[in-house]
Amino acid sequence: MASNSKRHGFIAFIDESGQEGGKGNTLSSDFFVISAVVCRTTKGQNPITEAFEKAAKEAGKGPGWRYQKFNKAQRNAQWLYAKHLGAARIQIASIICHKASFQKDTMLTKNGDLYFYASQLLLERVSWICRDAHEREPSGNGKCAMVFSRRRTLDYERFQGYAERIKVGDCPRPSNADWAHLDLRAITSRPHSSGYDGLLAADYVASCYGAALELSPYGLNDDHLVRPLSRRSYRSGLGTVNRRLKGTPYRRAIGTPLWCAACR
Repeated sequence: MASNSKRHGFIAFIDESGQEGGKGNTLSSDFFVISAVVCRTTKGQNPITEAFEKAAKEAGKGPGWRYQKFNKAQRNAQWLYAKHLGAARIQIASIICHKASFQKDTMLTKNGDLYFYASQLLLERVSWICRDAHEREPSGNGKCAMVFSRRRTLDYERFQGYAERIKVGDCPRPSNADWAHLDLRAITSRPHSSGYDGLLAADYVASCYGAALELSPYGLNDDHLVRPLSRRSYRSGLGTVNRRLKGTPYRRAIGTPLWCAACR
């Protein structure tokens, strides 16, 4: 599954926040979030790395200083990177899954099923991002390579096969992806330790949405980190997608573009 991203017009970095399983477990997250950060491969300096450098400079850090993952970073560092990522030449897509709403879904019973389904919805939106951007300004061959944050329990060749079956319609849930803009042979996975700034950015995006959705011990949630990201969140021709989360009356819908899988 090796990928030479230079021949692709776009590259998407993908990571998640929250636990996929543990529905009904009070120690588990209520939501599972998977996010993609998409950028062109033909625009000079990597806009994701540039955003990290600007955030580090504003924080007064010296050259070579590295950001940590979201859950290890200080609040000010989280805010600075969200701010500069929101000003970068990227686009973002996120799928929000309220796990309790899937408890009776007989097609999502095995470990990994929810991850695969959420990824299917995410790849749709990645394909639309690339299609719309390529129509505005052609970039390479118009296709997107995809780099997933590696999960120890997931076989990515199996996931690649799953995506191929979706493409030909051999799956219980149809897809609206624009397959002309996805290169399924260019699905790869990398550990965070590989130093990919794109994977760190995807971790921040997914975690910012997770932090906005999950209630604190005091019954509060905080969406200030997703506000700057909303400028880079994908909008289809229908504009902003706001969905009140099914089965969660204590949540207010986040006022940024997202897709809640539980409402599909």
